[in-house]
This record gives sequence, structure tokens and C-alpha cells, in this order.
Amino acid sequence: MSMEKSLTQVPQTRTPDPQVSDENHITMLPHHHKTVPPYSHTTQPPHHHTPHMYMSRLTVVGVQVCVAVCVAVYMMLFLATVKEHKPLQLNPRLVRRFLELRGRGVPMVVGDGHLLGRRDGGEDLQQDQEDVDEDEDNTGIDVAHVTVEKDEEATDDEPPTTFIPDQPDTSPLGKPPDIPKRFLIEEADFCQRRPGLQIIAYVHSAISRVKQRNITRTTWANASAYDVGPISVNIGVVFMVGRAKDEQEQRIVNEESQRYHDIVQGDYGEHYRLLTYKGLAGLYWISRHCSHVPWTLHSDDDTNIDIFLYHHALHELDQEAREKFVCSYMYGSVLRTGRWKVRYEEFANKSYPLYCSGGVWFLQTKLVPKLLEASKSVPFLWVDDAYITGFLAHKAGIKHHPFQKYYGGPKLKLDRLGHEVVWFVKFAPRWVWWDLIVQYHRNNSMHHPVTLLPYKTEQSKKS
Repeated sequence: MSMEKSLTQVPQTRTPDPQVSDENHITMLPHHHKTVPPYSHTTQPPHHHTPHMYMSRLTVVGVQVCVAVCVAVYMMLFLATVKEHKPLQLNPRLVRRFLELRGRGVPMVVGDGHLLGRRDGGEDLQQDQEDVDEDEDNTGIDVAHVTVEKDEEATDDEPPTTFIPDQPDTSPLGKPPDIPKRFLIEEADFCQRRPGLQIIAYVHSAISRVKQRNITRTTWANASAYDVGPISVNIGVVFMVGRAKDEQEQRIVNEESQRYHDIVQGDYGEHYRLLTYKGLAGLYWISRHCSHVPWTLHSDDDTNIDIFLYHHALHELDQEAREKFVCSYMYGSVLRTGRWKVRYEEFANKSYPLYCSGGVWFLQTKLVPKLLEASKSVPFLWVDDAYITGFLAHKAGIKHHPFQKYYGGPKLKLDRLGHEVVWFVKFAPRWVWWDLIVQYHRNNSMHHPVTLLPYKTEQSKKS
């Protein structure tokens, strides 16, 4: 019987067999036909196949074969890549940023050389984003097989995975800090442009403290411009600042740098609990660019210094004293409350070792590399005075020479001119005090020998 004839004999409606229930009939069909309604005159009978149906099945089989081939090829390529252990290539700045975020517990997703965003579904982050909320949840991140391409701006002696924090309390506890060796503004030829320097001073400052820097520039940092006879001094001063928090701060730094060429901007966070990184960056910069200058001076940006008398007093020291920190030293107690508190997990002892207090100290520049070497094995502490002039000095075998009696008190007294060298008076007109210092030395030191050390005077009288 032909197919056309058979189709014409198919009834338009199907009458169920009264001897077979619908339920039994359904259970006899294949599983995928359970919900298929009975065929009508518009559909084909279940056991008759047209050429179109054969072609459809061939098409499905062909697609399945193609998919299987594609999957096989993809798996072969994937296995070949895994076998070669092909790493993910990241820029060093990305790695530093990633490590910083990881230290703070910010969950990140890394892929194709970029920081893609927050794993927890937060807003995407740009590659060079600097500002991160300090109150992130402390969650982890796992990234394997990460290597680093060489940064064109990075120095050869800086490990590309150096961790320099952007926020406080993110440095690994109980481990030495990494020395910040990368600078956003470096002024590498600062000392070469100033031949005959006797002192190189690095001053801790914050980007927002424009007024304090300007006052320092017009007072003791400009001492080379003053002729005060035999105690004249040739000094160079740079201001150490960290990363800018926004475009406005970076604009301030750029404008000052272009005008004065005395800004050294390090690639570290700008925060008082990160001052140790600022101090290490200053020491590294000096050892790299100004190692030929005899003396290194550290200062804050709000101090009053009689740099003429201080430098003259250094030459009156004997050889043993010159091999030490010259400063006002002390044994300080560890504070557990307030702004300067130190947690027990950071440092458990009740007091610091002997260290230079205040914001001013002198050290021969040739001893700076010893401090940097000691920092490789001394655990981090954010209190920079205690860490650098206490812990690092002890490790490096550098002692302290007492100069505290030549450091002034909380008030400026005219009768102390010529007898004191440092004052930490806040909110005082420093330029007025500086004019008095210069006038004093022009009236006295240019015409009469001066000395700051009494025992030198007594020895000269005996001789």
C-alpha cells in the first residue's frame, strides 16, 4: 500500500480502545512521549517516517559530531597550556596593589593582567585605583601561578613583589618591612646639582602641609644662602611625601616639584602610622643619590633649627662620638591608648630601646647603609623614631651621643641663642626666630670663636 493511500485512511480523530486505559497506553510509550498529545491529521503517525525526518536526524547527528570535535580540540589546547604551566602576566604595580588589598582582606578577582573587580559583587576597580574603604570585610583571596613582568620604572635591585602598604595596620606582623625603593618623583641628581654639600637633610612632610614646607624653605633649609663667617654651612634639603590621595594632592606635589625641585615622592601610603616606610625611603634615597655627603640630618617640617651652630658642634665631637647618632635620646614607654598606641601583637614589651626622641637627629651618611641592612631582619614597627634610631641602631651596632641639653624647651628664650640648637615650639613664628638666629651669629660668631660644647672650652683653657 502506498504511503499516500495509508495517510488517507487515517481517521481524523482517534477513539481510545475501551479495553486499554489511557494510563496503560501512556506507560507503553517512550518516556519522552508521555506528554505528547495524540496525533491529528496535521501530524505524522508515530511509526511512519518521511524523508524530511531522516534528514533532520542526520542534521542532529552532524551537529553532535561537530560539537564533540570542538570539545576535543579545546581540551587538547587546555591540557597543552597546563602542561607548559603558562603563567598569568601581571604588571608589578598591579601585583603591589593586589598584595596590598590581599593584606587588608579585600576579595579581588585577577584575570588577563588586570584587577577585574571585587569578588563579593561590589563595584569594579580600575587597574590603578588607590582609594579603598578601610572597613572592608576580612576575607581571603586565592590566585595561583602569578608571575611578574619587569616594570620599566622599577629598579633592578627592587624585588617586583615588594609589599608597600597604602593603608595603616596592613604590614605583616612580626616580619621586617620592605624598603620602598620606587619613587614617583625622585630628583635623582639633587646632590650632584649642589657641589660641596656638607649636610643632606630629609624632612618628613605630608602633601597637605604646604605652609610648613614653605616656612622651612625660607628658614634653616635655606642656610646656604647666609654668610655667617666660619660657621657657614652648605646644606641640601628634600621633603619626603607619599602617594597622593587624589588628583588635587598630586597637582600640589607636581607644582611644588617643578618650582623648587626638592620634593621626593615615594610609592607608599601617606599616613602617620606608615612613617617607618617614609623613613626607610628617605634613607634609601640618600644612600643611592647622596652617599658622598658627610652628614645626614632627619627633621620634621615644623621644627626650629640653628643649623649653623649644630653643624659647627659636630666638628667639635671626637671621632668616637661621630660614629654615633647625635640627638636627644631617651628610653620611651610603649603607649597602649591614644593616637600613638601600639598593640601587644605589634610589640609586647613595656618600653622601647634607647632611641632618638623628637624630630631631629644627625648621623654620618656612611652609616646609613648599616641601618638599611638591619631593616632586613628587624620586625616592622610603625613608630619610626623607635624603629630606625632604636631597633635598627641596636641591630647595626650604632650607639647614641647625648645632645639633649642643647635641645630647647617649650618656650623660645633669647638668652638661649648660641646655647641651643633645636626647638619644637608649635605655632611659633619660625621665620622671626630664624631672623634672630642669623642676626645673633652675624653679630657674634663672625667675630668671635663659638662653641656649643662646654668641655671643649675647658680643654682649650687648660692647654
